[in-house]
Amino acid sequence: MSARPCAALALGLALLLAALPNAAPVARAATVRVQPDTVWIERGRGLQRIHCDFRFDHDGADTLTLERVTVAAFDVAGRLIARRFIGSNGTAPAILTLPRREVARGRPLLVFNPFPEWDEALPIARLRYRFELSSEARAETLRLDVAPQEFKQRTDLILPIAGRLIVFDGHDALAHHRRFDTSFEPVARLGLTRNPGRYACDLSIVDERGSMWRTDGRSHADWWSWDAPLRAPGAGRVVVAINDRPDYEVGGPDLPMADTEADPYSLAGNCVVIDHGRGEFSLIAHLQKGSVLVKPGERVTQGQPIGRVGYSGSVFTVHVHYELRTGAILNAEGLPSRFGGVDRWVGGQRVPVRDGFIDTGDILESR
Repeated sequence: MSARPCAALALGLALLLAALPNAAPVARAATVRVQPDTVWIERGRGLQRIHCDFRFDHDGADTLTLERVTVAAFDVAGRLIARRFIGSNGTAPAILTLPRREVARGRPLLVFNPFPEWDEALPIARLRYRFELSSEARAETLRLDVAPQEFKQRTDLILPIAGRLIVFDGHDALAHHRRFDTSFEPVARLGLTRNPGRYACDLSIVDERGSMWRTDGRSHADWWSWDAPLRAPGAGRVVVAINDRPDYEVGGPDLPMADTEADPYSLAGNCVVIDHGRGEFSLIAHLQKGSVLVKPGERVTQGQPIGRVGYSGSVFTVHVHYELRTGAILNAEGLPSRFGGVDRWVGGQRVPVRDGFIDTGDILESR
């Protein structure tokens, strides 16, 4: 057959298809990427934790629902060493532990890693994820390889507050610091695309009963933490020092959304950020108005007084918020952190935390 009849046949077929009524548009493929760019392995208490998120985008005409997630772990030689999945089997399917599973045009989906904890003995070099999605008309499978890196902290740190403490909220899979959805519209509107508090902790002073307050906690002064001195967790140069934010009343109106939209840094309230060098910064947040003792540009030593615990910013308990991060700006990425000078209360015994790892719910003695 000559080239001319072939071309004519192809043109005719294209015109015929274009003329068909109700021709369904071709659905475009969804995409998935991991956040943050570098995924860290954090070790402690017999586990290695891998805290990352998966962002799905889709600009097709249909809505896709995530139906199954599978992950396979491989060592450096490419040998399979573990495998896990969540899917739709069972009377209460495990996939339902993901509160949002739909992705559509203009509605990205962020999924917190449903497999954050692994046996510390596993020599994980690569994690291979498989995501199965479907709509009423079709199914789609996405694959993603992640090579987590061992995090090596460069800065010698102590906790910013001394005494008997509870880690009221840390960065385990259920902690609010860990569950920060950057695809959530109010968060996206603030321009936040990273989670600076991915490894943050909220610290409150407690008595021997484990109570954070003396009587009922209805006033600032009733909290053991209120007005407690704070110190620099590590040596470095102060790059942020905010001292004029109001302290809100316990149980009363808190940080207005309008203030947050005008200045997202208002979430931290009165705060200090210290640049320790080599890409590590400490944020100490929710300080008392007028209590900050340092100024930007000032060099500080570890343990130097920097202010006092307050109730400023986005707060619901009297506490100090601490996070190690990659930069001074709010839109930085969180880093794992370990601390010296800390014991853990186990019953009536004080046990030194030799690896510096602390977690949600720990009762500590900070020296």
